[in-house]
Amino acid sequence: ISLGLVGSEMCIRDRPSLLVAKKPAVLSQSFDFEGHIRQGGNLSIEGRFKGSICCDQVHIAHKAEVEADIVCTQLVVKGVFRGSAQCKELIVNSTAMVDAQIEYEVMSIGSGAVMGGSLTARAPLLDDSEAGK
Repeated sequence: ISLGLVGSEMCIRDRPSLLVAKKPAVLSQSFDFEGHIRQGGNLSIEGRFKGSICCDQVHIAHKAEVEADIVCTQLVVKGVFRGSAQCKELIVNSTAMVDAQIEYEVMSIGSGAVMGGSLTARAPLLDDSEAGK
């Protein structure tokens, strides 16, 4: 299956492992990391991160600070997020502070969230089973 996300050389298209549940990776609250993360499963960030991320689900915790280019199927933001994201589902909690350029298919924003940057809705992509219909 292809995520069909444009502009991301860090992600591999048609990578089946992106849809397989794996043990989640956690960057704990005391963690301060700069670099590139490519993970087939879920990533929870509780500390500080700067770089790029490609994985199934990204969860930015309440006290986390993330400055990154993110490509994922689901992005949940409860803390601070700056940068860019391409995702199928965007969930922004009421505690979030976002200043980013985000492309999404489905979005939910909690009352009280601070939003900056730009949000761009895109049509859902057809998967291989729907493309032949």
